[in-house]
Amino acid sequence: MRFKVCIIAIFAICAALVFIDLDSGLVANQSLDVKATCGDLNDDANIDLDDYVWLINYMFHDGPVPIGDADMDECGSINIGDAWYLIQYLWVAGDPPCGGSVTCNSPTGGNTISLGCPIVVQELNGDSVPIPVYMTNTDTIRSASLGFKHNSPYIDITSVSFIGSMTSTEVGRGYSVDPANNIVEIYWNSAYDQIRPQSGGILATMWAQVPISTPDHIVDFDSVFVGPSTEFVLSPVTGGVLTPAYNDCGETDLMIVTSHPVCGDVNCDGNANVGDAVYLINWVFKGGNSPCDPDGNGAPECLK
Repeated sequence: MRFKVCIIAIFAICAALVFIDLDSGLVANQSLDVKATCGDLNDDANIDLDDYVWLINYMFHDGPVPIGDADMDECGSINIGDAWYLIQYLWVAGDPPCGGSVTCNSPTGGNTISLGCPIVVQELNGDSVPIPVYMTNTDTIRSASLGFKHNSPYIDITSVSFIGSMTSTEVGRGYSVDPANNIVEIYWNSAYDQIRPQSGGILATMWAQVPISTPDHIVDFDSVFVGPSTEFVLSPVTGGVLTPAYNDCGETDLMIVTSHPVCGDVNCDGNANVGDAVYLINWVFKGGNSPCDPDGNGAPECLK
């Protein structure tokens, strides 16, 4: 009897050790972070248009995080340059993801993004106000991603249009708006089209909704990085990305002016005070911004 108990005990111990080893092996295998192939962003064993859609949705439309490696140009971050790289591979027999040679840090040169400002709204009728976005480029450009943020609690950017734009590939361009945070994203990516060096071409137009009840005030637009990967960049035909200079109209990109100006309000804040004296001194002696011109008649004046 004692011998039988010993046999059973030994068998139980051996079985336990076997199961421990099996479990350890399973855990070990599960802990391996086997990442999908570079460019196979949805991990379906193919690199195709679905991966491109996945990347665009991730970058601009709050889509899921790529499963496979999305830094396809191997420049250290995920941005519009990777979208350009992938579309080159898919449509024009470019280098495979993570298998090419890209100049990651291109010079900025004379590449600039600017707004068509100042824009003056003198009548509130509920219509949307166009805010054109212009580009001057010394490099030949095939992709762009731009983020803008404004500081007004009254207006909303409701849409972006590409009417009259230098870009012509409708499938590769789009936008996303976040009214809660006053943010708009604009992107364009092309396999075939390119914007050769030029000056002041229109890239897109933002449309601002200005309600009839909007008080007189000024609106400032700034460039902004929008997570997870909308960098304020252009992508040249050589690949990678470059950061253009952003030229706006200071703090007076958009002015809502529907009442008579206050004499002496040279900074257009609705009051005549010591701030206007400082503003005027900076303009006269230090090259600061000139007194604002809400009605656009070439004569400095003020808001309200």
